[in-house]
Amino acid sequence: MQPVFVHTVGHTGDNRPGKFIVAVWMRLRYLLLATPFLVFGAADSISIIANGLVCEFDAQCRTNFCSPGPSEKQFCTVAPDQCGVPGEDGVSLESFYRFEGALYGCETGPHLRRLGTAASSWADDIKPAWQEEIKAIRVAQMRRSLAAGDTFPALYNTQYQSMNFLVRARMEMDIAILSDLSEIALIPLAYLYNAEAVRQDTPTRASDITTAVTWQDKSPQSARLDNLNNIVQWHFFTSYLINSIVKIDYTQRSAAMNSVVDLYSKLFSFTLYEMVFNADNAFGWDFRGWSGCHKAGILGHREITQKKRHRKMDHLADAPCNAILDWDIQLWASVLEYVAAAATDPARVHYFTDQKKHSQLKDYLRLAFATVDTHHTETTVTDFDGNPTTGLIFDQGAWATHLDYKYAQSNSAYPPSDPDAPGPTDEIGEDVSHHIRYTWVLLSFFDNKSLLGTDFPDSADMSKFARQLAYTVFTKNFQRPQFNNFMDGSNGWFRVYPGPGGTVDKGPYGSGNIGIIYSGLGFYQPFVPEIRNILDSVALAYTHTSGVFGDRARQALDTGVWKNCTYSVEQTRWQQCEPYAGYLGFKSYHAESLAFRSQNY
Repeated sequence: MQPVFVHTVGHTGDNRPGKFIVAVWMRLRYLLLATPFLVFGAADSISIIANGLVCEFDAQCRTNFCSPGPSEKQFCTVAPDQCGVPGEDGVSLESFYRFEGALYGCETGPHLRRLGTAASSWADDIKPAWQEEIKAIRVAQMRRSLAAGDTFPALYNTQYQSMNFLVRARMEMDIAILSDLSEIALIPLAYLYNAEAVRQDTPTRASDITTAVTWQDKSPQSARLDNLNNIVQWHFFTSYLINSIVKIDYTQRSAAMNSVVDLYSKLFSFTLYEMVFNADNAFGWDFRGWSGCHKAGILGHREITQKKRHRKMDHLADAPCNAILDWDIQLWASVLEYVAAAATDPARVHYFTDQKKHSQLKDYLRLAFATVDTHHTETTVTDFDGNPTTGLIFDQGAWATHLDYKYAQSNSAYPPSDPDAPGPTDEIGEDVSHHIRYTWVLLSFFDNKSLLGTDFPDSADMSKFARQLAYTVFTKNFQRPQFNNFMDGSNGWFRVYPGPGGTVDKGPYGSGNIGIIYSGLGFYQPFVPEIRNILDSVALAYTHTSGVFGDRARQALDTGVWKNCTYSVEQTRWQQCEPYAGYLGFKSYHAESLAFRSQNY
């Protein structure tokens, strides 16, 4: 049996005099019935049973308590109002534990209930959820938003909400799902623009793509036409998809899968190279984040990477110029997945005939790996048994000067409003809802590192990062699963801007809870097996529509996001703020539910 992984709560003594009287009578009755055996020398045929062993009634147990346990059996327990655990003293009401792969919860009665676990069936649960509901919703949303020039829901959200599903599809080598995802990925190709902002005909073969193209956005960011963050995030998703498809034998690939490999690899052969090496590109892609971070002008991403490796970007008082941004790690991973796909299926992945370009990309990737390694900081974390061990934070302290983080270490119950409050220390980690991209990128680095002949990241690195999530971000309360807002374990406020027209985004647990639901935490189970227990505690919010376990998990997770806040200039404080109850939703086949279920196996 695996150990109980939930800190038990509930009664530890008997508050029912009636049961005590019955227990005494049962013990006397048991001894009277046993007297003939004692008289005739058969004393060894009876015994007082120890806790954790099978029993039939109270008087058999050393403690007088025979309680319901797994496999429709009863076990001796240390106290009443408990449930039996084979080989253990028992667990109290509203606790749960795992036995022989199944999860059990102790409910009022007491009686034992077999609970659903995080390890949803890929074939019977997760795939049908996608095919019956999510796919149609995603298709409609992509077309609607792309037609309106809004790439955030179409590209950014599709990647964010579907990445776990794609990672799982690669793990399962699931042709049907990779084909479905390919159909989704082909939709944006009908909305491409060139550098002159001219809408392009929908490409049907690679030869139709003859230059770098992008998706125009009505609110461009760090570019002339598009939203650079949304574009790079989509490149990561589609490059990962390509490198998943090429692992399938060509004769088994669907038409949609072949089209994705053909069209997106050709698109990447123009676009990714431009992003990495051409600072003077026609689209105005600017990876500085803040123009003052390199006052001399725009840099290509290779130069950005080189400077950030050694933290040599220019200094701004309130901007983290040397922080690794979302588009940094996702562009590295996009190029990595693309180069890996070309190595796996060079006949069908459009790549460079120019060996110089190939060598340049490989050198860029080596620089990316070295940059990631130098931005790691080892930490000391405490495991579930109270033992110190080693964790790993990426980019610790890099965001300390950014105003989004000003109240990161303010644990007030109400949104803070003191403009003179001290900011976070240099030990602050990135907020979890943004940092989850790193869980996928580090997996990509681990899976493809042989391409570069490097040992980094190795299993020890992966384990350290997983421990940081499991032992520091997770609050270690399995009864009420919650996740701290920042990677160092801080749990203050994120993006609070007091003042006229100010805004409040997330309070304690807000960024952590939503971030972990979508994160790839579950894919780190091979490195820290206890993550399965964390996932099981979260799964109760999704697998039960009623009952104390599901209600408690839903209530705990659905906290931290605030709404309706208005700032009173006269009183210099926030007014009308209230928690956004129902933020996560916990619908059976909601996108967040699918994102969570996909990472558990």
